[in-house]
Amino acid sequence: MGMAIANVVSYDETTETAILRLESMGGDADAGDKITVSARSLLSGEQQVSDASTGYTVSELLASGPAAEYAAPEEGMVMGSMAGVADPEHAEISMEEIERLKDSGQVPVLKPWAESLKIDGVDWATVAAAAKIGNQLHIQYNTDSVLGGVNSLGFRLKDASGQVLDLPMLELNIGPRTELSQELYYTETNEYVLFLPEGQDVSDMEVVYSGTIYDSLTQGEWSTTFRLEQVKERLQSKLNLDLGGWTVESVTISPVALTVRGTGDMWDMGGEMAMPEIVIQLKDGTQVQTSAAGTSVSDEGVTLNSMFNEILDLSQVKSVTLNGEALNMEYVTE
Repeated sequence: MGMAIANVVSYDETTETAILRLESMGGDADAGDKITVSARSLLSGEQQVSDASTGYTVSELLASGPAAEYAAPEEGMVMGSMAGVADPEHAEISMEEIERLKDSGQVPVLKPWAESLKIDGVDWATVAAAAKIGNQLHIQYNTDSVLGGVNSLGFRLKDASGQVLDLPMLELNIGPRTELSQELYYTETNEYVLFLPEGQDVSDMEVVYSGTIYDSLTQGEWSTTFRLEQVKERLQSKLNLDLGGWTVESVTISPVALTVRGTGDMWDMGGEMAMPEIVIQLKDGTQVQTSAAGTSVSDEGVTLNSMFNEILDLSQVKSVTLNGEALNMEYVTE
């Protein structure tokens, strides 16, 4: 089936049962094949936090503990890492250079303070240590629960005008590592490194944080096997719509997805992709919402796929429009 992503569509607290939507990428399963789905953990209540205040400026954070003690990481200490450069053309250091510094031991790891430091608005993580080492600002933090471990946290700097600096960064995951599933793991200690501009005084800048936070983590052992069924009903419209570079030839709506097929070169608009706007209106007055989308271009033509957030009852479709024009949809079953 290839790599699969699971999203919780709904959860019934009374029966403690959940409906999941699986999205597979890179798989080659055909209708009639057996599929086994297993899960060991479920995350719910996702929230995105962007540039919230930690309650500290750089100087206040550095003064909150004793003088920094640091050393090159010991072998096996760093269980994983992630580097990022928001603006490669203007950054003073590249991702390749960051990785080289890390691999050569020139990105040290801090020794934790005796007492950790609270972060405003965060009850699942604390600052374990902070230091400025050359042009590297190190912020080490600990998580205090399994749920805190799967939440994500990143730091940036905000100047007096309110502008947030997109600085090159490196996050080190310091072992040991706890695995919750094949794809989900965490380390209790992480060290976030910001590479500061040469000669710029950042001492009065505010330290802000962003991340993804979840309300709950449910652990267990679930597994089920079923045969992949062929979708036997659909709404379909045949047409010939020129979008400038490629031509839409059909629009198909199944209970799970919207598919648009055509021919030509959809990239023939000066590098901009000419995408059709399709609206599916239901009889109750609402519009169908889509989430994951994919595009493929081959010798056979162009295919656009958009997954629905929930299973669609085709009998409840009132109208379908493409770029504002109503389509004549035919009900097809096999």
